[in-house]
Amino acid sequence: MNDQMKSPSTQQNMEPTPAPPQEEDKKPENPKEQPKPPKKPKGKKVLVVFLVLIALAVIGVAGYYLLNEKDKQLAAKDEKITALKEQVATLQSEADSADTSEEASAESESSDSEDDTPIVVFTPGGQFDDALKKEIRTKLINPYVDYQQELSGKTPATIHVQHSVVNSGETDLVVDVIYPDEVVEGFLYGDNTQDTQPWYEPTCLDQCEFSEEYQKQYPEVVTGATP
Repeated sequence: MNDQMKSPSTQQNMEPTPAPPQEEDKKPENPKEQPKPPKKPKGKKVLVVFLVLIALAVIGVAGYYLLNEKDKQLAAKDEKITALKEQVATLQSEADSADTSEEASAESESSDSEDDTPIVVFTPGGQFDDALKKEIRTKLINPYVDYQQELSGKTPATIHVQHSVVNSGETDLVVDVIYPDEVVEGFLYGDNTQDTQPWYEPTCLDQCEFSEEYQKQYPEVVTGATP
């Protein structure tokens, strides 16, 4: 009877206590914290990258083409400059190889001072005999040089007389005058099919003026220039 009379509190104490939960049974409190799988690239991004690569390739090809064209133009200009230099060297060689006796004779005829006398070159030399050279010096070179000295005080450094090469039908002689300051004057003179050549005719804006000494030395030029 005593056993039956036990208090409820005593019965409760006799009940077995539950075992604590194991750590393996615990689940993450926030499932959102788990790492997400990487996203795959989209098709639009791939297309943009492809277009950019194509544009870069086109720009590269165009730049290469433009550089090649520029190099070709520069090469053509260099060839022209080289050809001009060769022509100048040829003329200089012809002047250097001219007969020194002819140069001395031309100097004595055109001026009393050797320093003021231009070098006269005839090309091609085989088409100018001694008589024609003397006539050109007397009627053209000497009065031309003396008139330029009176007009501007300048004396040409070189006078180049040659047959016309522009047109095979031309009969005029081409005269190129080069001054020490590299000023170049060119004009046509005479007729290589005629037996005699004309006297020099100066170009004047109004009326040509000549000194008394020039009039006495070249009356033919003064007469031809008088309007």
